[in-house]
Amino acid sequence: MQCSFFIESIDTGLMFRGIFFILAFIFMVFSLLGWVLELFFRRIFTAKKWMNPGFLKGPCLPIYGFGIMALYVYVTILKNWEHDFGGQWIFDLVVILGIGVLMTVIELIAGIIFIEGMHIRLWDYSKRWGNYKGIICPLFSLLWTIAGALFYYLLYAPITDMIFLFLELDWFELATFLMGVYYGILIMDFAISMRITTRIKKFAAEKNIVVRFENFKANVSRRLSSENIKAKFLSPFRSPHALEEHLQDYFNDTNETKEQISLWKKKKKEERK
Repeated sequence: MQCSFFIESIDTGLMFRGIFFILAFIFMVFSLLGWVLELFFRRIFTAKKWMNPGFLKGPCLPIYGFGIMALYVYVTILKNWEHDFGGQWIFDLVVILGIGVLMTVIELIAGIIFIEGMHIRLWDYSKRWGNYKGIICPLFSLLWTIAGALFYYLLYAPITDMIFLFLELDWFELATFLMGVYYGILIMDFAISMRITTRIKKFAAEKNIVVRFENFKANVSRRLSSENIKAKFLSPFRSPHALEEHLQDYFNDTNETKEQISLWKKKKKEERK
């Protein structure tokens, strides 16, 4: 299906509403699916237990939503020049390689925003070969490329068909209302989560460290478990203790912070030269 449907299949009056709905719908669905994927990834491969992924309370990982949204727009734009590439295999190769680069750039930008801006590390590739600041690495760029190929061949057309279906249904207004409810809850969730991350940022800046978010969650969970208190799945930092007290416990874990402090001191020494 040609993605010039933005202009050809939707009249001018509906075009902007349709584009807005398309992007909002993609973000909502794939933020949720990404959250589910990360939930099982942590359960099976990393944490070995059920742990709410990401920094939001609810089932949403914005990086997946933004990523798929960017991919959809990227493929949509390229589709308009599909016949100018001299062959389908050339076009497909350009699309897939471009997807790998695009997703790596999105991961890099998101990682830098959290590490430099919030002193929080949401993921860590430091032990992976060829990594850059532990944010991106060749292995995960390859995995993003493979995932992008699956998106291109298996999901792009069905997503387009589903969007058409929604735009043509009589209950389009109801669908947008329900999406509005979702985004209203998401905004409140984001505001609450940002208050927590702001407190983490303040503590991390004072100690000159970057808090590994998932490790901090695990640290809080271990302390609560030692006190026979069950950690809340959607609110992992809800505790009878102040957040700063848990942060101090995390900081006192020398295995977690010793290396970071050493690297920070080395960086400062180099800057003074």
